[in-house]
Amino acid sequence: MKKIFTGFLAIVMMFGFTGFTANAAPTDDPLMIPLRAVFEAVGAIVEWDPDAATIHIYTEYGDIVIFTKEPVAIIHGHPIWMYYGISLWEGTSFIDFDDLILLEHALIYENLLIATLSAEARDLALADFDFLIDLILDNSPWDSVAYRALGLDFHEMAYILRYLIYHKIPLEFPIIPGLFQIHRGMDARSAAANYLAHLLLFNMAIPLEGIGHLQPRDLTMYRLQKTSIMRSLADEYASYDYMLQLFYQVWTHPMAVWFYGEYIVDVDSEESPFPEIPGNVTTEIITPGSVASMRIRSFMGCGDFDDLTILPFLNEIADFDHLIIDLRGNGGGLASYFNERIARRLISEPLLFSGYQFFAGGEIATKWMNAVLDTVLLNKDYSDSLDIIYFEFLPAAYFIEREGMAYFNPDDLARLAYVAVERAYLLPSEDSVGFNGKIWMLVDGNSASATASAAAMSIATGFATVVGENTSGVMGPIMSYAVLPNTGIIWRTDIGYFADSTGRSQEVYGITPQIRNRPTLDARATVLAIIAETN
Repeated sequence: MKKIFTGFLAIVMMFGFTGFTANAAPTDDPLMIPLRAVFEAVGAIVEWDPDAATIHIYTEYGDIVIFTKEPVAIIHGHPIWMYYGISLWEGTSFIDFDDLILLEHALIYENLLIATLSAEARDLALADFDFLIDLILDNSPWDSVAYRALGLDFHEMAYILRYLIYHKIPLEFPIIPGLFQIHRGMDARSAAANYLAHLLLFNMAIPLEGIGHLQPRDLTMYRLQKTSIMRSLADEYASYDYMLQLFYQVWTHPMAVWFYGEYIVDVDSEESPFPEIPGNVTTEIITPGSVASMRIRSFMGCGDFDDLTILPFLNEIADFDHLIIDLRGNGGGLASYFNERIARRLISEPLLFSGYQFFAGGEIATKWMNAVLDTVLLNKDYSDSLDIIYFEFLPAAYFIEREGMAYFNPDDLARLAYVAVERAYLLPSEDSVGFNGKIWMLVDGNSASATASAAAMSIATGFATVVGENTSGVMGPIMSYAVLPNTGIIWRTDIGYFADSTGRSQEVYGITPQIRNRPTLDARATVLAIIAETN
């Protein structure tokens, strides 16, 4: 890079000091410089193809093909939309200095995507971006939550990102395997998809730190979820699962298939779509016959694989006095993982679980919430894990007043139309060990999503005593997905909003543990100290 860049800079300086100005080229920009001269000065070979009207440049870092009839170059097989393109004047090709540096950067950094936009691509990306912002604001209160939780002004963020798209500002992003399929076509849709997908992930989703799970699906998650969806459709009760039908519509949408690529699912395979994660579940006998510990690092692992560790361990410690379940650092995953593989196997009597989730009255939120309601009511007799005894929708303001939620944020309430109120029994599984000892759950600020929900369930039902630090605010309740119409990017927006009994947003504050870490002790040491004191 140093050789090419310093060579480019030297040529530009030479032309500047020798009187090469805007008057000598077909532009008002004084940094329009002869293309052949600047590349040959750094040892590149430059050839003109009159039939294709393209300029081929061969460098030690790779080849560049520049189109002279439109502002496009091909580098490492990927189209780069230039700021200005090539200007021809008196048989000489001129390139703007900004375009020169853009091409040089794309050439040197093969592991970076230099995402650029043509005017047509800009319009497609803008339309999808505006569609997305309206979707978020109509169907959730996450802008207010993000401001209180992170001090981040969502509206200002949207304005800045829209500015970048509107002005076609080139951006660079790392090329990460399994993140997004890189579209290498020269059409505007491919450029818009590359640009917008990476912009939304790196400049919106990551800064928001998971607020409302506002994020695009990456290629890995698309394939994993598509596999689960297609296999679930083979279930005899699939026709009654309206949530599954909505998932199917999204994941098989023609634009989504275009963006993520064709992916054929073997619906007859019994292999789990989730990865086997060695060491995902680790166990320890701390005090023989009395105190045991199990750590679960993620709820995204292959459950059947994890069961090879979980099941023997639960049977071994069935008569122990204490079980510590360490979920610190567990960012979540499958919502059913904890209940199905841990909680139902430890209980011997049903756990009464009461919960409520608020949601907005937007079109997307209403559609997905109605699907939830219809699915629950039609499938409640077929569930072997839950016995639903009550489920209804109520107006949000009425419910908040009735329950005396004095600290419910008015900005959130202004956007939340209804609350889904549920009462259900979590049932023991057939392989339950009927654990009668004390269960402790360890959490911290990196316990998120399904893990935070497990902590909330434990506190609400008395299943476990939660110890440690406040969890992350990422609750991950009821979700929705939408396909951006021009690029096919699948976007997730949570529509379920949790609050505690006082009305405080759990997305802002997280789940507060029943016992905080003692001074100088972490959660595990705190629990062990309490056990020692009570024995």
